[in-house]
Amino acid sequence: WRRNGLDAAGLLTEAARECDAALQADDKDLEARRALAYLDRRRGRLSEALGGFTAVLAETPDNVDALLGLAEVNLTRHSRGEDPQAFDAAVAAARRAAQIEPAFWKVPFTLARILYGGEQLDAAIAAAEDSVRLDPNVLALSNLGSFQFCKGNLVDARAAYERARQADPATFVGEAQLGVVMYFQREFAQAARLFKTALDLQARGGKPEVHRL
Repeated sequence: WRRNGLDAAGLLTEAARECDAALQADDKDLEARRALAYLDRRRGRLSEALGGFTAVLAETPDNVDALLGLAEVNLTRHSRGEDPQAFDAAVAAARRAAQIEPAFWKVPFTLARILYGGEQLDAAIAAAEDSVRLDPNVLALSNLGSFQFCKGNLVDARAAYERARQADPATFVGEAQLGVVMYFQREFAQAARLFKTALDLQARGGKPEVHRL
């Protein structure tokens, strides 16, 4: 998948160069520093991302975007086994963000992913339900459905994925995930139709193909 002749890695590198240029012009540009930390996380440069988010928070402790970025970095560090304290640090950052912006759906959305990464599935489901209550968008519903699926709650997972389809009929996510549930429920013909619809929606949206579909 390419855009303007660049693949995903090239686009990240190009964006990082723009952030570097902004910081060279003004090293106090916290938005550029936060954006660069986000890009460093996406590129797997966790030490640089950790330092970037920490620097932003030193100047603006209530910066919710930086707190969520810091939480995501520590979740990755935890999943890689790099730091035994990373999981607790990720949870603490997400909970601090919740204190600052309790009505922002992405805060419990991120917390749910962290708790799932820490094998706290029931708590992850509860956080995902909070996210859906705040904003029942495709990402929040997909998250909730995935955790319900992992719990073995296929009926609840199916309901979440049905709502995801209704929330945005133009995206392939709800169709694809609902197809997985149908497959596990041995409704193979329906699963095949859903996978085919998901692939068609993907192609129309210009998204890179998900080969598992």
